[in-house]
Amino acid sequence: MMIKKILFIIIIAGALTACGNNSEKKTDDVKEKIENSMKDAKEKIQKTLDSAKEKMNNTLNDAKEKMNKMRDTLKSKLDTLRKKM
Repeated sequence: MMIKKILFIIIIAGALTACGNNSEKKTDDVKEKIENSMKDAKEKIQKTLDSAKEKMNNTLNDAKEKMNKMRDTLKSKLDTLRKKM
């Protein structure tokens, strides 16, 4: 009778230990998935920021070119008006 109780306790302890190890593995797997997701998200955000920065720089350069053309046009028209006076 005592041996049966001891065997029963050992079986329960073994089952609990197996479940505990499995839950630790699941926790580690979840942590790894979260870390990978965070890494992917960080890379995507960085790509988006780089793309936005490049577009902004292109827009600024286009605006500068247009401003220079407008300045040159105005300067040319003023020179023409001065010559007429």
